[in-house]
Amino acid sequence: MVKWAERVVLFLPPALAGDRVMRAVQPAAIVWQRDGRVSVEGPTQVRQAADLIAVLEEELRRAGRGARAVGFFGYEFTATLDPLVALAPGRPLLPDAWWAVLTPSAMAAGTPVHHGGWLADPGAVQHSLDDSTFRRGVETIRAGIRDGDVYQVNLTRRFSVPFRGDSGAFFAALLPPVSPPFACYLADREQGWAVLCLSPELLLRRRGEWVETRPIKGTVPLPADPRQRPAARRRLAASAKDAAELAMIVDLERNDLNRVCRPSSVRVETARRIVSTIGVMHQFACITGRLQRREGWRSLLAAILPGGSVTGAPKLAACAFIATLEPVPRAAYCGAIGVMQRDRGVLALPIRTGYVTTGMLHVHAGCGVVWDSDAAAEEAESRAKAARWFEILAAGGW
Repeated sequence: MVKWAERVVLFLPPALAGDRVMRAVQPAAIVWQRDGRVSVEGPTQVRQAADLIAVLEEELRRAGRGARAVGFFGYEFTATLDPLVALAPGRPLLPDAWWAVLTPSAMAAGTPVHHGGWLADPGAVQHSLDDSTFRRGVETIRAGIRDGDVYQVNLTRRFSVPFRGDSGAFFAALLPPVSPPFACYLADREQGWAVLCLSPELLLRRRGEWVETRPIKGTVPLPADPRQRPAARRRLAASAKDAAELAMIVDLERNDLNRVCRPSSVRVETARRIVSTIGVMHQFACITGRLQRREGWRSLLAAILPGGSVTGAPKLAACAFIATLEPVPRAAYCGAIGVMQRDRGVLALPIRTGYVTTGMLHVHAGCGVVWDSDAAAEEAESRAKAARWFEILAAGGW
C-alpha cells in the first residue's frame, strides 16, 4: 500500500502552471473512472459516484480558492460524453479518466522525486498494427474517401516494449533541451501506471467565457542538420496535401466550438503556421470563441472531445473507421491532459504520448490520411513520430 502523501507524482511545464520539477504531491481527492464506475478517493475513505465531471467540479469547490485538478481524460472517456462515438475493442490499460484535486498548499509542499534507473528491450517491440497492416489501413481509408464516407481519418498504432524501473527517469531522458510546451508526467503509484506526454498541441484553453484551440495537422521529418531545415519548412508550406489536412480540421473545430459558443464569436485567428518539435515539423491553426453564459465543463468537453486533429472529419464517421481499423484502445493517448479549475484550465491533446503499466511501455503514433496520402509515406510518418522514444530506449538508462 502506497502512502497517500507519496501516491501521486507530477511534472508540469509552465504552460500547465508548473515549474518543471518532478514532485510527489498530496491531493485533497482523486476522482477516476474505469468500466463506467466512478470512484472518489480521499486520505481516509473511498466512495462511489455517478458522474465524474459533476463530482470533479464538486471536489474543486470543496478544496477552496486556488484549487486545481491535474489529470487526464482518456480517448475512450469520450463515449461517456457522446455514446455515438465508436470505440476500438478491448479494455484500456489505464483508467478512462483520472484527476487529482490539489490545493495551492499541497502543490507548494510537494516533495522532489529523485530518479533511479530503468531498463527496456527495444528489440522486443510489439506492434498493434505491423507495417503492412498499417498501409492496408491507409488504403481502406482512401477507399472510404473515394466512396464519400469520410474526408479524413487519423490512423494510429501502438508500439509496446518490456520496461522496468523508474519511468520518471526515462521521461527526464526523453526531454530535449527545448521541450514541447505541454511535456508533462503523471503517475499514480498505487494504481501502478505513469503517463509520459511530449505533446506540442493545445486542445483547449479556457479563461472564463473565452476558449481557444490550436489543432495540429501536416507533418514532415525535422532534419537533424539545421542547415536543411529551411528547405523542409518550404516543402511543408508548399504541400497542398498538408494544407488540405489542416483546413478540414480547422473547419471541424470551428463547428465544434460553435456548439457551445455565442453566435458569431468563433474566429480563426491563425489559419496556418509552421512549428518545429521533437523529430518533426507541424502546421497548426488557432481558433477562438466566447462561450454561452451557462456553458460549463460538461458541454464544453462534449463539444470538443475527441479532438478533431486525432479523429478526422466528419468526426463520428472518422471515429467509426478508427474503431474498425485500430485493434487496441488509445487510452490516455489522443484524449486530453492538463489542469482544470472551476471556470478555467488548459488541456493539451496528448499526442507524442506513452504510458508505463504492468511491466510494459506503450507508445502510440499515427498520421492523418486524406485522398492524397501515400500509404508508405504515412507509415513512415508514424515511425518518425515515435523515433525519439526508441532512440532513448536504445541508449539505456541503467
